[in-house]
Amino acid sequence: MKAKTLLGLALLAFAVGSIGYLVASEWGGGGDEDTAAAAPNAPATPGPPADLGAGLPEDGVVVTYFVGGKRCPTCLKIEDYAKEALTEGFPGQVAGGTVVWRIVDTDAAANRYFVEHYDLFAKTLIVSRRAAGEEVNWQSLDDIWTRVADKDDFLAYVRGAVTGYLADMEAEAP
Repeated sequence: MKAKTLLGLALLAFAVGSIGYLVASEWGGGGDEDTAAAAPNAPATPGPPADLGAGLPEDGVVVTYFVGGKRCPTCLKIEDYAKEALTEGFPGQVAGGTVVWRIVDTDAAANRYFVEHYDLFAKTLIVSRRAAGEEVNWQSLDDIWTRVADKDDFLAYVRGAVTGYLADMEAEAP
């Protein structure tokens, strides 16, 4: 009986210690990443990647799926559906480079800019409009997670956002 009690107390102490360590690690800021962020004269927000505009249209629509970490089956389905929404919904614009599809890994240090810029906290689909080589408007398609169960609804949702920006471009054309 005494051995069981001692073993139980030892396991409890281990569990409490592990939780304490995790809390201290998260809130204590002891990692290299936190130290670098707090370094004097370091910019508070990293600037955009040097190749931010590489491969993007001067005037057009960019659909970006921001991913990081492990990707579940639903995450992969969102990627497939979003790509399909563009390639089958806007084949001429995709071929001509007016509508661009890309995937950006937010875990890569070079892409931290996007996390700050779009206030990303999960895998997200962003549709943005570019004019004269600059992003002029963007929207986060937050409902992708609730619409992924209905493929037709998902495709219509993504295509609707892209169509809206393409219509804005046409309205502003001389």
